[in-house]
Amino acid sequence: MTATLNFHDIQGNILRAYNFRAGIHYFVRLRDGESGRALLRDLVPEVTRALTWTTKPVITLNIGLTFSGLKVLRIDRSVLAALPDAYREPIRERAPVQLGDDPEEWERELGTPDTHLVVMLASNERAQTGAAALPARCPQLACAGLWLMRRLREHGARRVYRQYVETLPEKQREHFGFADG
Repeated sequence: MTATLNFHDIQGNILRAYNFRAGIHYFVRLRDGESGRALLRDLVPEVTRALTWTTKPVITLNIGLTFSGLKVLRIDRSVLAALPDAYREPIRERAPVQLGDDPEEWERELGTPDTHLVVMLASNERAQTGAAALPARCPQLACAGLWLMRRLREHGARRVYRQYVETLPEKQREHFGFADG
C-alpha cells in the first residue's frame, strides 16, 4: 500500500531544493508555550508548501522546530520520547564525536537550548553586486525579515541569532559549498 502525500501539509524545502540565491536564517527563542503556539498560528499560513509552483516565488518561508522548542510548546511527552536520539540530544554534545566539529569554534548562540525554532527566509531576487551587507543588496528579503521581526515581537519571541546565507559567486552552490537544486 502506498501513501498519498498531501503537499499542502508538507514544507516545500523538505521535498526539493529551492535553488535560491540568498537567505536569512532566524534562530528564535519563544517566551512560553502559549505565545509560541500563537506565533506558529500566525506564521503557518505564510509557510512555503511543497505544492507545484506556476511561477517561482521571490521569497519563501520555512520553519524548523528544535527539541527544546517542542518542549516549550508542551508537546506530549510520549511524542517527544518517540523522536530519534539524534533529534533529542543536544547538537553541541554530539558534534565533536559525530561530526568532528568542535562547538568551541561556533558562534556562541548556536546549538544551545535557547533556540526553539529556526525561521528560514530564502530569496530568488537577483542580489545587487557590491560589498554591502546582504539585506542592502536584497531589498525584498530585507522587507521579509522586517515583517518577521514584527511577528516575533508581537508574540514575545526574540531573535537569538541571525545568519545571512548566499550561494557562492559564479558556482550556484549554497553557503556550505554543496550544489543546490
